[in-house]
Order: sequence, then structure tokens, then C-alpha cells
Amino acid sequence: MPTSRIIKLAREIANVKPCFIEQGWGPQRHQNGEQSSRAIATLACMTGNVGILGGNTGLVNLMLKVEISRQMLRL
Repeated sequence: MPTSRIIKLAREIANVKPCFIEQGWGPQRHQNGEQSSRAIATLACMTGNVGILGGNTGLVNLMLKVEISRQMLRL
């Protein structure tokens, strides 16, 4: 993957609010996958997307999706 593409993605994640970051079930199901899981969760924290409407902790959270859907129905 070209460096320019990684830099572009990093800038988009840093500047878009909210940015819903979710890892799914895959990363932690590989050898040393907990490191990827931690990195994804840290990314959500570092970019200020935890605790805001439309943001996420970076972890899989099915109940959060249900709550967001309920909130959207009330708008």
C-alpha cells in the first residue's frame, strides 16, 4: 500500500467527526491479534470519537448499534 494512501486515510479519520471506527470480529482471531484490537480501540480514543453521537470505542458493540438506531428513529 502506498504511503500517500495511508497518510490520506489518517487525515480523514483525524478530521471527520463523528468517525465510526469498528474492528469487527476478525483482528483478534489471529496470532497476536490483541495488538491490532488495542490499536483500533486506541485510534478511536486518540481521534476523539468515543462518547460522541455517531462515534464508537473501536470495539464490536452490537447493543450500541441498536441504541443508535433507536436514537435515529426519534429524530
